[in-house]
Amino acid sequence: PARFRGAEIRSDHPVSPALLRRVRRVEGLLRGWLPDRTRPITVSAEPVAAEAPRGAIRAVSFFAGGVDSFDTAIRNLASPAIGNPPLTHAVYLPEFDGPARRSAQRITGTIRALGLEPIVAGTNLRQVFPVDWEWHRGTALAAFAQALAGGFRVAFIPSSQSYAVERAAGSYPILDESCSTESLRISHDGADAHRAAKIQRSIATNPVALASLHSCTSGRPDHHNCGSCEKCRQTMLGLAAAGALESSGTFPKSLPPSFFKELKGMTAAPLEEALSVALATGKGPELVAKLEQLIPKVRHRAALRRLVDVIVLRKGLRPGGNS
Repeated sequence: PARFRGAEIRSDHPVSPALLRRVRRVEGLLRGWLPDRTRPITVSAEPVAAEAPRGAIRAVSFFAGGVDSFDTAIRNLASPAIGNPPLTHAVYLPEFDGPARRSAQRITGTIRALGLEPIVAGTNLRQVFPVDWEWHRGTALAAFAQALAGGFRVAFIPSSQSYAVERAAGSYPILDESCSTESLRISHDGADAHRAAKIQRSIATNPVALASLHSCTSGRPDHHNCGSCEKCRQTMLGLAAAGALESSGTFPKSLPPSFFKELKGMTAAPLEEALSVALATGKGPELVAKLEQLIPKVRHRAALRRLVDVIVLRKGLRPGGNS
C-alpha cells in the first residue's frame, strides 16, 4: 500500500538485509507497470545481523483447491526440485479467497488425502489494508509465510499465470520471490505451464485432484463448481482436452452442447492452450476440430474490438456521446 500512497516505511526493529536489498527492484517493477498510480517511497530500517537459516528443512505450499494449487502440490510431492526440501504442509487461508472461499473442512480433507499436513489460518489483512487486493495478493501471502519461517525453509506460492503471459499482477515471480529472507525462501511456482498443461501433467491422472478440484469464483453457498463462470469453463475445457473431464467428480462429465455458443469474455488464449493439450494427448478429435474452427473467429473478434478502441481513442469518441 505504501507504494500507491508514497508513504514512508519505518521499522523500529531490524529487518532482513535480503528484503532491504530488493526494495528498489520491486519499486521499479511496480512503477513500470503503473507509472500513474505508484509513487516513490522511503524505507527507514536497520539490517538485522546475519544469521544462519533457522527453519526446519521442509517446505510448505499455499493451497486453495484449484488447478494451480494442485499442480504445485502434486509436482513438489512427487519430485522436489534440486535444492528444495520435501513438501510436508499446505496452508489454506479462507479470507484470501474472498466471496469464492471454499469449505475449510473439505480443503483440509483434500490436503490430507494428498499426503500433506493442513494448516488453516485466519488473517485480518483485508480489513487492515482496504486496497485493491489483487495488487497485494503475492506479497500478502509471502508476509504470512514469513510468520511460519521458524518451521520451514521454502514456501511455494502457486502461479496463476504462465511466463508466456506478460500481464502485470499482484502475484508475480519477481514480486513474490523478492519477499524471501535469509530464513525462508519464497518460490513462485508453476509459471512454466499454462492452465490446460497443468491439468494434463498433474491433475488428469491424480484421483484426489479429480475428485475435489474446485475452480469456481461464483461464491456458491454449497461450495460447488457452478460450471458457468469463466474459471469453471476454462477448467472444464482443460479437463476435456486432457481426456479427464468424464473422470472428474466436481464438474459435468462432458461439455454441454451450448458450451462453445457461450464464449462471451473468453479470449483465444485458453482455447489455444486447450488445443495444444488435445493435440498432444491425441484425445478428443471432435474437440480438436471444434477448437481449430473456433480460434480464428475469436482472434478476429478480438482484433475488431482493438480496432474500434483505437478509432474511439483517436477521434475522441465516447460511448453514448457525440462525435
